[in-house]
Parts: sequence; structure tokens; C-alpha cells
Amino acid sequence: MPYGVAPSVEVRPGSSCLYCGLVLTGAAGVVDHKEAGVPSLPSPGDFTVCIGCGHVMAFDERLNLRELSDGEARSMDADDRIMLLKAAQKRLERNQKKLLRKDNP
Repeated sequence: MPYGVAPSVEVRPGSSCLYCGLVLTGAAGVVDHKEAGVPSLPSPGDFTVCIGCGHVMAFDERLNLRELSDGEARSMDADDRIMLLKAAQKRLERNQKKLLRKDNP
């Protein structure tokens, strides 16, 4: 299925990655390409990926971030959207490193 990205929405103030501590101010849903222009609010149980380190977390019932359960971690490997996001995050990281090398010969 082709995917698109919904516009970013604010997340609960003070949300930070549970692995690297990066403060996260927004989340954008990876949705069916037909819904790409519509903001998509996170729901309890939805996964999110830290843009800084690629750590995958889930939203709890109060939309705070929590670690994945064992079952969620296993099911994540079958979710194309998560794999696409993790690949994009790695590509971004590689490009940033290349830019830093160019700026600091």
C-alpha cells in the first residue's frame, strides 16, 4: 500500500524519547496516501519513532510515551510503516554525518 505523511500534530508537553531523552514536540502519522493531507492524532497503542535515535515507543491511554510490550515489539517487525520510518531515520543520520564531515575537514 502506498503511504503518505499526515501533517504533524503536537504531542503532550514534556514528552521525550525514553532512550535518548530528546524532547519530542510533535508527531506525524504515516497513513494511507489518500489521507496524507489530514492531521492524524495519535491514539493509545499507536507506535512512534524518535526522530533523533530511531527508538520505537507507544502512546499509553493518556498519550504519554511508554516502552513497547514484548508482543508489540514482535508485531512491530511486520509493520511496514515502522520499517520505513526507521530506514528514513538512518538515512537522515547518515546524511547529517556527511554534512558534518564536509563542514569540518
